[in-house]
Amino acid sequence: MNEMNGGIRVGGRPGPPNRLWAALFQASHAIQRARDQELAGIGISVIQSAVLWVVKGVDPPATPAKISKWLMRKPNSISGLLDRMEKQDLIRRLKDKRRNRTIVELTEKGNRIRKESVTDMKVLHDIASVLSEEELERTTEALVALRAKAIQILAAQQEADFNLPPGLR
Repeated sequence: MNEMNGGIRVGGRPGPPNRLWAALFQASHAIQRARDQELAGIGISVIQSAVLWVVKGVDPPATPAKISKWLMRKPNSISGLLDRMEKQDLIRRLKDKRRNRTIVELTEKGNRIRKESVTDMKVLHDIASVLSEEELERTTEALVALRAKAIQILAAQQEADFNLPPGLR
């Protein structure tokens, strides 16, 4: 890999989209790793923290399908994740026989850990502190636009069913 103006040459084609891809990929991975280290202190990972947040935050009832859509993950990956979280006593799955679906609820432990995970976000605040409030707002707006376009492309390719929940539109 060759460095170019703080970016990376990808496929021999330098330019803003390639530098954007490299920066997004590396920033996302580095931030997630830093957050995983922080969350390790309470015994969960970033994705588990996200599941706890979604289960508590979506319009009830939380279902594996809703969790999958909010986290933009395939249903089978969410199923395995929920299995592990159930074994850790973070969530419980209940059968709703009337509507033939599974409902996901937080256990007492899951709710306690969720609260701890959102109150102790020092690493995210530290990372974000390199940006002014205005830069943070502009960056967030740009990332939301990029996410929307990526979802539009995925839907057009029929590779994903990303009907975004209202909070992510």
